[in-house]
Amino acid sequence: MKVYVKNVNNADKIIPDHVMNITLDNLKQITKLPIGRAYTNKILNVLQNIGWSSSIKISSSTTLKIHGVMGDIGLVVHFGNHYNSYYYLLNLEHMFIMNKIKAGIVIIQTRNQAIKRHGNHKHPNNAGNYVEYDKFNEEFELYKAIFNIPLTII
Repeated sequence: MKVYVKNVNNADKIIPDHVMNITLDNLKQITKLPIGRAYTNKILNVLQNIGWSSSIKISSSTTLKIHGVMGDIGLVVHFGNHYNSYYYLLNLEHMFIMNKIKAGIVIIQTRNQAIKRHGNHKHPNNAGNYVEYDKFNEEFELYKAIFNIPLTII
């Protein structure tokens, strides 16, 4: 899997090197990904095998979740609707504000991955409304003043 990394709010100084290195190394080794929900599940399985937890609630009073934690670092893996990605960011931000995590990692797909997974024969270069790395980062620049959590976007 091709990966790009962007750090926000000094995430590179807060997320331990071993957490970032083991996560990136294992993501890079994934070469064949299925389509649909199985895509997310494959990545979550790989990450859980290296020490990330399964999904956890952001609060005992809700069903809202993030995809995992490793130590005090939260994880979100999202390849679906672009605008739902902010929902997951809010979950990470809540956990950060409540001192449940010190930083977060968000894993999203590149435009090429989105097109490959979701494009169709009528619009072969269209990723639809699926989240894609460049667009996410571009829009995040508009909203980053709202988010205080140190965040690495992969």
